[in-house]
Order: sequence, then structure tokens, then C-alpha cells
Amino acid sequence: MDLQETGASLPKENPKLLRLSRELNICRAELEQARAYLQGILRNTTDMIFATDVEGILFSFSLGGERILGFSAAELLGRKVSELAVNQERLREALREAGEKGSLSLLDVPFKTKGGQEAFCNVSLVALRNRRGEQVGTIGICQDITRWKSIQESLRSIERFAEMGRLAAGIAHEINNPLAVIQEIAGWGITLLSDQKEKNEITAELQKALEDILEQTKRGSSITHQLLGFVREAPPTIQPLDLAQVVARAVGFLRHELSKALVQVEIIKPEGELWINSDPRMLEQLLVNLLSNGLDAIKEKAQAGGLIRVVIQPSEGAWDIQVIDNGTGIAPEHVERVFELLFTTKGPGKGTGLGLPICRRIATQLGGDIQFWTRPGEGTCFLVRLPGDPRPKGGD
Repeated sequence: MDLQETGASLPKENPKLLRLSRELNICRAELEQARAYLQGILRNTTDMIFATDVEGILFSFSLGGERILGFSAAELLGRKVSELAVNQERLREALREAGEKGSLSLLDVPFKTKGGQEAFCNVSLVALRNRRGEQVGTIGICQDITRWKSIQESLRSIERFAEMGRLAAGIAHEINNPLAVIQEIAGWGITLLSDQKEKNEITAELQKALEDILEQTKRGSSITHQLLGFVREAPPTIQPLDLAQVVARAVGFLRHELSKALVQVEIIKPEGELWINSDPRMLEQLLVNLLSNGLDAIKEKAQAGGLIRVVIQPSEGAWDIQVIDNGTGIAPEHVERVFELLFTTKGPGKGTGLGLPICRRIATQLGGDIQFWTRPGEGTCFLVRLPGDPRPKGGD
């Protein structure tokens, strides 16, 4: 029979039993309130909270733990909590030590998620004891630090890249000086051989060798200048400029290479002067890099009819510049790494992995962005969007 019902029927001459009954009912209500409070914590906390018996077998697992590991409580109850840890022996030893000391804290404990990944937690273990002081289980509170560790790794990567940048800048500066001397001597040698009236097979081979030396020193200088440009983040010098003229200059810089590869360039733009506030030097570098990238893709395809289209068109509050080539396109497995520093699919001696990362950094510095679309075997389109009034000069 329920005590509450019993208490209601107790004779009036038993006040002690009535008092005990009321106190019992109050304790029962407080217990239910405390239970509801704890259940609310378990439902709403973002931490992983678990409870085990003295053998380390789970009998409670919070919703926060379900979100962190991806397992439902139903999948885990009845299993040993140590099975969830990457280093199971370390967690078993920690549970034992927490039982001896009463509590224990662990840092950077990796747990296995349902998806096969690792989730890192800072773990606090507290021994549960009965009135006689005997351990009956363990409570674990685990704070998810996976995202924080990812941020830490990113910061360490940034520090490494910064150190590499300082080293690269010093090396590039030291290399530039002898390259300039070699380039000057090679050019002078070519001039002398060109002026000779009598030419033979030896002088022809020598001239070809000097031309090769000159070409490679130019390439070396280009690489060192790209390195210096990447590590020296000078702020942009914003000024009014005609976007059409900048595009024309960028194409002009590559006129010789384009002509040699029989690649046509088509510029499509609105009529009139297309004014924008930007940095002409940085914008030219961005466009030259994209054009060079398209040129290399077309040369790699090795088919006649190479074409690069540069399309300038107004957008809402911006100018869009598209550089479209009909080259090889980008393989699906490389799409995610296109803007990754030092990543290149070009052969040895052809790619540096700097061009597209520099393009993205310049686009960001100029207040815009860059994206691309590609079809393997058909070509690639890079879209640069820059902020500005998309109206020709003198337009309404």
C-alpha cells in the first residue's frame, strides 16, 4: 500500500506517523524535482556526460555526447565506456585512478565517433560512492575541444608558413642578383653572335644555348618575384582606372607567348571606358596569372584552335571579369586544391603552385572574390568580382 494513502488514513492519535508521512512526501517531491533538474541538464548540455557502474559499463549517456560522437544512447548503454576511447587502456587506467583518488582530470582525450573520425575532449572523472564510502560507479564530464584543436593546428600552420615566407623572401632576394647578372651576360652574348656576319653550326648552337639560358633566367626571376609578391603583403594603392585598359595591358604582357602558342585572345566588354577604383599593379598581376594559367592549359591540351575569352560585364554593385579558356580543364580530384599554396599539377620545372593562391589573395585585398567552373577536357572559367559602380563613364 502507498505510504501517502496510509498516511491519509492514520488515526489522529498518531501525530508522529503523520509527521513522518508528510516529511516523506516532501522528500519525494524534492527528489523528483532534482531528478527533473538533472535530466534537463543532460538533455541541454553541449558536453558529453556519462555515468558508469563500478565495472565501467555505461548506464547513462547525455544528448551532448550523442551529438559529439554520433552514437545514440541506446547504442552505447551496456557497453564499457573505455571502448569509446582511441586509447582504451589510458581511459581504463584513468577510471581506476579516479576511483582511488575520488576524481581525476585528463586533457586531449581522443574518442572514436560513429563516422570513424576522432573527437577530442577534456575529461573530468568523479567517483560515485554510497553511504559506506564504497565506489558504486563513475561520472564523466567531457568538454568537446575538437574545434579548438583544429584552430590551434591552423594557427601553427600559419606560423610555419610565415616562417617559410621570411625564408623564401631572403632566398629570392639572394637569387635575384646572380640571375640578373646571368641574364645580362646571356643577352649580351646573343647580341654579339647576332652581329657576326659569318655564322656556322657552332655559332648557331651557341646562340640557341644562350637563348635557352636567357629564357630560364627569366623564368627564375619570375618565380622569385612571385615569391616576394606573395610574402610581402603591401596594401593596395587604390585609384580610378579604366578596367578595359588594364585588361588590354595584361594581354599585351603575354603577347609573345600567346602568339608563339597560336592562342587567340578575345576581349568582350561594354562600349566606352569602364571606370573602377582599384590597384592597377595588383589587378594586372591577377589577370596575367589567370591568362598564363589558361595558356598553359591550352598548351597542355595540344590541340589547334586555342582560345581565351576575357569577358567584362557589369554586375550588381560590381564588375565581373571572366577569363575562359578551352584547355584541359581541371580534374575532379584537384578541384578542392586549386587555391592551395604550392599545389600544382604541371610537370617539373613548369609550375610553382603560387599563381592561383596569389590571385585569390589579390582579389580579397581588392575587396572582391574569385571562383571558378571547369569541365575536364573542355576548359575552365575563372570569375573575378570586384566592387565598383558598374557603369561606363558618362553613363546614366
